[in-house]
Amino acid sequence: MTKEALSAAVAAKLDVTKSFGEDAVNAVLDSITEALAEKENVVLIGFGKFEPKWKASRTAKNLKTGEPIQIAAHYGIKFTPGKKLKDIVTK
Repeated sequence: MTKEALSAAVAAKLDVTKSFGEDAVNAVLDSITEALAEKENVVLIGFGKFEPKWKASRTAKNLKTGEPIQIAAHYGIKFTPGKKLKDIVTK
């Protein structure tokens, strides 16, 4: 599902215009993004949890040349699905 399709689905469920559905989806995504940028966890009960995770620097291998390369330390994002989402998907 694309962002456009998600916006249309939200608009249909709420019985509002597609423009309003798009604004609603953008507002939610912006809020999640801002919280993660502030290194805060985002917990959506039943759906899942987004959390920023610190990843230490490490040495990896360039798959084309086989030479070692250094990957700098950085934050990544971990998503853990909630029980309700897992149950629905695995049904």
